[in-house]
Formats: sequence, C-alpha cells, structure tokens
Amino acid sequence: MTTVPVAWAVRGKKSDSYADYGITVGGRGLSARQLPAVFDELSSLGEPPVERTGPRALPWIVFTAARAGDRDHVGLSVQEWTDQSDAMGRPITTCTFYYLPYRDAGDLGVSYRELLAAVRDEPLPRDGSALHASLTGTDPRYLADTIADQGFARVAGAAALLLEGPVTVTRAEHLTVEQRLAFMDAVAALLPQGWRTRFSAATWHEGTDLRIGMVFGQVCRPGSFELDWQAPGAPPASSAGAAYHSWLYELVEARGWPGPRLVAALAAQRASMFHAGPGAAVEIVADLDWPGTVWRAVLDGTAQHDDLVRLFTGGRHRELDDPDKVARVFGALVDVAEPSDLPLVAKLWHECGGEDTTLLRNARRRLWRERPQPDLGAYVETADRLGFADGFVAGLLAAPRPPGELPGGEATLAALLCERRPPGPGRTAEALARNGSVLAELLLAVTPGPIAERRAWLQTVEPDAPPVLLDAFNGLWTRPPRIPDSFTELVQNGRRCVPAVLQTAAKTPQAFGDTLGAFGRWLMTDADPAHARAWTGVLALLDASTSAEKGTIDGLLTWLGGSPRHFPDCTRSPNYFDAFHAVCADPAGQRHRSRLVAALAAFVSRYEWVPAGHTTAIVKLVERFAIDREVGSALLFARSVEPTLVHVNAYATWRRRYLDARQELRKVESLLLIRNVRPDAPPDVVGELCAGALHEGHPFDWVRDEILEAGWRFTPDRFVTLLDTVTDTLTRLGRDRDEAEDSALRLGRLLMLRRPPEETAQIRRYTVRYAVHEIRYRLNMIRYLSGDPEKKGKLLLDGPIRKELDRLGTLAGRVAKSGATPWRKG
Repeated sequence: MTTVPVAWAVRGKKSDSYADYGITVGGRGLSARQLPAVFDELSSLGEPPVERTGPRALPWIVFTAARAGDRDHVGLSVQEWTDQSDAMGRPITTCTFYYLPYRDAGDLGVSYRELLAAVRDEPLPRDGSALHASLTGTDPRYLADTIADQGFARVAGAAALLLEGPVTVTRAEHLTVEQRLAFMDAVAALLPQGWRTRFSAATWHEGTDLRIGMVFGQVCRPGSFELDWQAPGAPPASSAGAAYHSWLYELVEARGWPGPRLVAALAAQRASMFHAGPGAAVEIVADLDWPGTVWRAVLDGTAQHDDLVRLFTGGRHRELDDPDKVARVFGALVDVAEPSDLPLVAKLWHECGGEDTTLLRNARRRLWRERPQPDLGAYVETADRLGFADGFVAGLLAAPRPPGELPGGEATLAALLCERRPPGPGRTAEALARNGSVLAELLLAVTPGPIAERRAWLQTVEPDAPPVLLDAFNGLWTRPPRIPDSFTELVQNGRRCVPAVLQTAAKTPQAFGDTLGAFGRWLMTDADPAHARAWTGVLALLDASTSAEKGTIDGLLTWLGGSPRHFPDCTRSPNYFDAFHAVCADPAGQRHRSRLVAALAAFVSRYEWVPAGHTTAIVKLVERFAIDREVGSALLFARSVEPTLVHVNAYATWRRRYLDARQELRKVESLLLIRNVRPDAPPDVVGELCAGALHEGHPFDWVRDEILEAGWRFTPDRFVTLLDTVTDTLTRLGRDRDEAEDSALRLGRLLMLRRPPEETAQIRRYTVRYAVHEIRYRLNMIRYLSGDPEKKGKLLLDGPIRKELDRLGTLAGRVAKSGATPWRKG
C-alpha cells in the first residue's frame, strides 16, 4: 500500500447566497486559471433533477482527465446534494474533483473505483493541503472479473466505439450507480492505459453536450454513438474502432488470452496518448501479441522479412511460450535472412535452435539462379563462425536441383572459394572435385595467379576430380602449351568446363588460336545441335587479341546462326576475312550451311554497315556466298537504304557480276528496290529509287504499286519531298525539266488515287500551301536579285521572261478562280 497525495477542489456556493456556482475551496494541484475549465466540463452533464431517487438522481460521478502544460492528470468528480439552500430557496449541489498526476496513477495501476473508494469518505483538509490517500493498485484479475460480469461483448463494443467518438449508453436505467461505475471502469480497462489521458465517462447525463466521452442517459446525445445496453452492437465497419474490436476478440477467443493477461497487457501501455488518434490504439492492441501474429504468419507462409527481423532484434521472440515455436520462427528468419541480418542470426543461433540446413537452403537459393545475388561470402563467414563451414561449403557445391534451382552460380562460387585457402581433405574438397563446372571456373580464376596457388588447388582435388579436366588446364599452363581436344569428355563433366577451358586459352596467347580451331572442328562435327544457342553465348564472351582469332570466333558465331561480333573493328584486316572464310568453308560445317547463309543474310539486311561506311568490307565478307539467293538479295537491296552504293567500286563490281548471273533480276531490280524500302525510309531515298525506275521505262502504275506494297509511311511533307526528289533526279538523269516535273506529278496523282480520303485531304491542303509559299519565295527571289542597280524599283527582265511571267500569272489566276469554291467549303 502506498500513500499518495491527491489534489482536490470543490465547486459550489454559500447558503443564502444569490451568487452563481464557483470554486469555493481547493487543495494543491491545478492553478486557479486551469480549474474553471475542468469544472466547466464537469458541469456539462446538465441540470440535476429535483427527485432524490431513480436513475437520474444524484450523485453523478465522472471519470475524467485534465492537462496542465505538458503534464497529464487523471481524476474523478462527485456531484451531490447538500442540506443547504441558496437565497432563493433552491437546494445547493456540490461537486468535488479529486485528481493526481497520470504518471502516479499509471505506475500504481490504480483503477477509477479504487481511487473513488480511497477519497470519497475522507474529510477534506481544512488547510487546503492535498488529501493523502492509501492506494494499493488494482489487481488485473479483479478488473477482468468486472469485465466478465458486465459482459465482454458489451464492454469491448463500448471501448471500440469510444475510440471513434462520444458514446451514450441507453436503456440502462435499471443499473445502480455502483453498476455503472463498474462498467465505466471495465471499459477503461479494455483500453490502453495511456488512453486515460483523454478518457472521460459519467454515470448520468441530462443534456446534449459531447465533452464527456461516455455517459449513461435516457436518450442518445445527438452526434454520439449509441450503445444499447439491451442489444449492444459493433462499431462501424472499416473504422479504427472496428479494427480494435476485432483485435480484442482475436486475442480473447482465437488466441485464448485470459482476461487478466489482456488487462495487464493494456495497463502496461502507459505512454500518454493525449495527442494520439484511434489508429495508435489499434497499433497497441495489435502489438500485444505481435510475436504470436508473426508465429501464425510463419505457419501459413505469409511472414514478412522485416517483421521477422524486428521480432528478433527487439528480443520479443522470448514472448513466445514454446521453444519449438521460437525455433520455427527463427528458422523462417534464417531462411530469408539478407547479408545484413546475418550478425543477428549468428548472435541468436544457439539460443533459438538454428539449423545449418536452413541457412544452406537460403544461400543456395541466392547462388543457384541465372543471376546469382552478391554477398554470398557473408553466409559462408557465418557458417564458419558457427562451426560448420566445411559441410556448408560442400552443400553449396552440390549441383543445382531443378526446378527451384538453376545453373548460373558456378563463377560466383568459384570466386568465393578463391578468397579462401585451398581446403584440406574433407567434405568441401570432395564436393569441389565432383562439381566439374565449379572446379573449371575455379581453375580459370587461379590461372593468372601464382603457380604455387594453382598447384595447391590441384592437389586438393586431384584424388577425386575428372582427369580430363585437370589435364586440359595443366596442358594450357605448361610451356609450350598443349592444346585440349577432348571436348566431348569435358562437356560430360559439366556445362562450364568447355567455356572455362576456352577462356583460359584466351589468357594464353600461344594457345588460343589453335584451341579455337580444335573447338571449332569439334563444334561442327560432334557437338549436340540442340546446344547451339549456348555455344553462341560462350563464343560471344571470349576475348580475342588477334584479327585471325576474331575472324574464327565470328565465323563460328555465324555458323551457329548468330552475327559477326568483331566485324566493325576488323574491316581492314585480311587475316580476319581469311579466318572467317576458313570457318565458313570448312567441309565439317557444310551440313548446317543453310543456317550459316540465313545468319549472314540477316546480318547484311540489318544494314548497320551502310551508315558506318563498311560497304567494301561487307562485300568482301559475303562475296563467297553471293551465289546464295538470300545473301545476294540482302546485299542487292542495300540500295533501298542508300541508292548511292552503286558508286562504291567494290559494290558496283559485285552488283554487276551478280546481275550477270541472275539476268531475271536485272530488268526488275529498280522495282524490287522500291518494294524493299522500309516504312520510315527517308523520302529523298524513295524518290531517287522511283526516279530510277521511271527512267528505266517502267510504267507509272507499277512504280506506284511497289511503293504501296512496301508500306511506306505517307505524310504530307514526306509526300511533297518525294515528288521534288523524283523531279530533281530525273533532271539529273538527263530528262527535260518539264518532262521531269510532269512525271513526278503524274506519279503523285496516281498515288493519291490509292490513298484514304482523309489522308489525301491532308496532302492536298499541305501541297497547296507549300506551292503558294514556294511561288511567293521565287517571285521574291526575282524581285530582290533582278533589280536594276541604277534605277530603284526597276527589274532587269528580258522579253521572253516577261511573257512567261505574264503567262504564269494568268495561270495562277485561273487556278485561284477554279479553286475558290472548294476552298470556301473546306
């Protein structure tokens, strides 16, 4: 039992007085400026009835809170009749307010009824000092029994509603004052202790004021929630109150929390909630059994990484009541632990029953994937710290198990092993020797290192490793190097064995060319055709140093159906072309010549070499395949991208020979070039090709049809540029200017007849504006550039020119007159 000073104040008035009610006396506590506001709230209950019995009768008791500066107080008031009357003969009431600092009440765990019992019958000190009350703290079991007596559903509903706003309890007139006080205390006990800094409740309310949070009354106060004592309901759906209500039921019914445990847990949440909202209360109740919530999430597979980390970082896993539960939840953390979580994992490993297989599963999931995750070394270091590194690394070295695991982590694991010393006899050495791909990547990684390091690793794996793999690397490490040729056996020992051998050879200049040759012969004769894509990826990653090596790699890439990788860098190297052609001409590769031809045609038809100026080089690259229609057509139609290629000597020579061999193409080449233009081809390129076809005598409608067949994209400005280019090109080819213009306009007219109406309307409007602006510009050219330097305003024009201008003016007038009506409509 603790004696606590309780401040107090009394509101009333003297007998036989005409004065209003006011504070008559008080003990130490709130100042004279703060107390009136408190009593103003306490007086908001309404006018007491004259009858001295019944549910409305005094005493009225209020549980409330007050705040002075940043200090919270909790207390209660008792309003009751005196035996005195004022000057008008009216009975006088008195309201005594008892209060103490919230911190003292919270530390003691004092309920409102305990405080009321301690102070109600105590005489108030005459000297105005604080009242000394003996308090013991209320047993949670007592409050839990009170909640049960009042009905958990009713109390929980009231507590949840109170989070949303004021509550009026109706149809409870049969309850005694003591029963109402018990209900008020029970509701407070189902809220966090900190909510008492804003909690208020009254045994009765006669008015409509909403300043008191929960009251008993005959009718529901407007603007408040109604709690029908006879049929209590739930708070509004999708509200904080509803969430709080659900959590109370979750703890009591679903999780089996005893009432005293729930009351004690809520009482422990003592931080002031004066400025907090309902959501904060929901967070508190949800956090009461948060370890249990995480446990259930682990069971159903929905646990979140951050929740698991927070649980163990804060030590709240110790709130779980079963070591098996702790181990299960800890296993879930280990299973998803990021590298930054591993110090925490190591710290709690033995306490929480960590299992090395779980940590291994996590690490393997990060390793055996197409793109391994970084920081794998942190997992090995953790295993080392916990004393099972040998078995852990051996577990990592086990081959990936589809479908959950995929190849791809060999180089990452090899790099990790390189950071450690070669292991002695044991599980790691045995597992490394059995995993040919990782071993090959490891031997590749140590190739640039000291000889002693290579020998140490070879000694580690030699008893169990495949001899063919060790022999391939030993051969490349000797001087002079021995060229590996057992590629079939190497492939059988792991997917990364051959790539690692090739990359090791690339680091050995004396051996790379011959190794590539040996690999190429094997690739064309014995390799599984189904793996062509994989070998393409391997070749694309090889670093060649000489042009001949690059030519060999590009030849093999093309034979596999890929594209030459080094062509732009080797356009002036004869060795490159010789090596490329040697691969392509190898008799062993002729069974897939069609794939080679298709790959070359695809490479040529991308026409990336045109703007780069590699025309001569591309002719040299593919001239041996010009007999193949695919490659020859792709190269021939390059003029659809750049018509001027015909002026490049190498291309012109090849084109002449090609057309001599394919006479059927000579007559229609110009039309085929038009058909092959791309939809976004520049209009000047298309115009030049059209002019060439017209100049060769092809009908206008044939040229039109080829443009349409190509799907060339028409816009007004591109259309006009195309016609201008046709005119200029035909003129350059020797046509009369008038004839060239007529040809261009005739082609344009034919094209417009085949275009959609909305498109031709746009072209028509644009061309008219364009032509008018052009006429104005040309006329201004005459005015500005033909002026007489001696006579201002006079133009030096000869007779024929004047007549032509007059004729053009007359023609312009006729055009304007004939077009007047349509332009007004449009």
